[in-house]
Amino acid sequence: MKNLTYVLFLLLFINCSKEDFSHQYDFEKSYQAFQNFKIFSNGNYDYQTDWGSWTGHSGTTIISVRNIIVVQQDYKMSFPPDMANITDSMRAKNAWRETQNELNTHPDWGAFDPIILDSVYERAKNIWLKRIRIMITILKWTRSIC
Repeated sequence: MKNLTYVLFLLLFINCSKEDFSHQYDFEKSYQAFQNFKIFSNGNYDYQTDWGSWTGHSGTTIISVRNIIVVQQDYKMSFPPDMANITDSMRAKNAWRETQNELNTHPDWGAFDPIILDSVYERAKNIWLKRIRIMITILKWTRSIC
C-alpha cells in the first residue's frame, strides 16, 4: 500500500504534460485580460453565471460589482414548461434580488456566491486548476494500465 501511495504521488508531480501547461497558460492569459478590463472599467462590472439540469430546471445569477465591491445579486430559477403545478408563490421564492446589505439572506437555491471576479480567479487557481491536473493524471494513469 505504501508503494502505491508513492507511485500516485510521483505521478502527480512528474506527469506534467503540455495539457497542464496549456491550462495554466490559458488561465494566466485570461487573468491578465481581466486585470486590464478591471482597470478600464474602474472595478465596475456585472457578470452572469448559469446552471441547468437534465430535468429542465435552470438558474441564472447576475452579480453587480461597483468599485470592486458586490452591490447586488439577482437570481432566477426557471422551471420546465410541463410543470404547470408550480404556483406563483413558488416562482417568487425562486426569483429574487439582494442589495449590498442583504447579500446571502436567501437560502441556497442554486445561486452563485456573491463574490467579485478576483475571488473567482482565486478559486480557479487554487482549486479548479488543481482538480483538472489531478483528473488528467488519473486518466493518463488509467489509460496506461488498461
